[in-house]
Amino acid sequence: MKKQYLILLLISQVLVTTITKAQNIAVNQTGNLPDTSAMLDVSSTNKGFLVPRMTTTQQNAIPLPAKGLLLFNTTDNGFRVNTGTTVSPIWTALAAGSTGIGLTALSATAPLNYNNTNGAFSITQAATAVNGFLSSTDWNNFNGKQAVLNGTGFVKAAGTVISYDNSTYLTAATGTTNARSSVSLTTTGTSGAATYNNVTGVLNIPAYSASTGTVTSVGLTSSDITVGGSSPITTNGTFSLTLPTVNSTAGSFTNANITVNAKGLVTAVSNGTANNGWLLTGNTVTAGSHFLGSVNNVSLRIRTNNTERMVVDNVGNIGIGVTDPGTQLVVKDNIEIRRVGTVAQLLFSNTAGTGDFRFGGDGGDIYWQGGGGRALQMGSFWTTILGGDRQTSTFPDFITGITGTSVIVASQRSSSVALGIQGTSSQTANLTEWRNSSNNVLSTIDKDGDLGLGVSTPTAVLHLKAGTSANNTAPLKFTSGTNLSTVENGSVEYDGTNYFASSGNTRFTIAKVLTGSAALNFPSVATLNSSDLTIIVTGARDGDPVSLGIPSGAVLANCTFTAYVSSNNTVTVRFNNYSGGSIDPNSSTFKVSVTKF
Repeated sequence: MKKQYLILLLISQVLVTTITKAQNIAVNQTGNLPDTSAMLDVSSTNKGFLVPRMTTTQQNAIPLPAKGLLLFNTTDNGFRVNTGTTVSPIWTALAAGSTGIGLTALSATAPLNYNNTNGAFSITQAATAVNGFLSSTDWNNFNGKQAVLNGTGFVKAAGTVISYDNSTYLTAATGTTNARSSVSLTTTGTSGAATYNNVTGVLNIPAYSASTGTVTSVGLTSSDITVGGSSPITTNGTFSLTLPTVNSTAGSFTNANITVNAKGLVTAVSNGTANNGWLLTGNTVTAGSHFLGSVNNVSLRIRTNNTERMVVDNVGNIGIGVTDPGTQLVVKDNIEIRRVGTVAQLLFSNTAGTGDFRFGGDGGDIYWQGGGGRALQMGSFWTTILGGDRQTSTFPDFITGITGTSVIVASQRSSSVALGIQGTSSQTANLTEWRNSSNNVLSTIDKDGDLGLGVSTPTAVLHLKAGTSANNTAPLKFTSGTNLSTVENGSVEYDGTNYFASSGNTRFTIAKVLTGSAALNFPSVATLNSSDLTIIVTGARDGDPVSLGIPSGAVLANCTFTAYVSSNNTVTVRFNNYSGGSIDPNSSTFKVSVTKF
């Protein structure tokens, strides 16, 4: 009664909490029907939906996870869903909701900060200059240097100022034929300030008093600059300093050709073509003329982040990640061939005919070679282990080198066949052959699956070669063991003494028979008498059953022949005369067999 009550209670609970309609399921405490758009509609106001919880290690151990499989990862405290395939799963973290972006694995190093809750980045003021950021002290110093540039100029020494015009930035004046740079000089003392006319190109320098000394055009000739004529200035007054005209038009220049004379003065500026420069924005290349590289016997080296990444040495060898390539291409550690199109390929070209190719390690650890007219060779320094049907995208662990076996075909899954040999639909040749070093076939499996041991063309399901008189050449040999505890029909067993064959759920002992034969010539035997002759049967012992083969020429009426083991290795054949007179049997060859148990 208690058991029936429990069953009724469980049924009522299912009816209360689960409602099924048209293949839709609702789980609730209200009895509401499931939403028509949902296969499973779970609702509650005081309980949640709990998904499976596991660590990253347990997650990655799920066999063939379905695409869309959902779980909660307790290692990084986040929901994960498989967005890949069953063979190559990709466990993608779900977003954290409206207050987060789900990038919980991001981190930052001060002074850069990252908030995993709202996804915000922030920068805090560094105490010192670290990681490329300025401290408050460095920032103030930088502002101080900038203030010096804003209008007051560069201070060279006390009393001497070189000013900088922030509005013109030393550009040529607009609308002039003979453009000149903006220059302003300031002097101290009673002589006043010099002035420069950007339009006319005239620099006016006030005269120095005679007591101050004389000013001459030191290092400059009249063709370079003129100060009040060609004579030295010896008196007070105002003189004109005339700069030579630069034959250019005001404006900006791209790839400018600039002409400078021996005194360092710019005499001409014009737009030109970058004949030797290599633009970062692209170049128009002339075949056979333009190239990127060196013209001397020096290697070309390429850097990023001021670290050498690639080199083309002076003989054309290329090194990626190495500085001293010894062959045409040397790559550090890893090469990846990424498939973007239909197939990813590593091709050896020009191998037809007598062309050879080789893929391997310089220590002979592995090799794969062949070519036109060559057999394909594959091997390794140690045992080669082949393992197919692994059904995983991860590489196996390395195995310490094994000796004594050339190739091992290792099953990778308990449900996977380690090695399969498959013929064609019209197979005529053998499926497998074992051969010696002279290429002679030792054993084979033919196209029908018949096994020949020691024969190349088996004519039975199991075909054994003939034995010889030499030791250890028997075609079949059993090792003694213990008989099966339960009879298995069709089995043959050997317990070290007897052989057994089972049939009809009965185990039968296979008779072990010793045989012998001899020509026996019995004498004439009187009526109701007998005569004995012997046959040697090695191994016969007293009491062993004996069967006698009587030749037809020796059979006589009212007479019999019997046989028994009379002593070790000896079988006695007896002629019995039951007739009414003497009988002399014909000489004949008699055969005997002795059964051993």
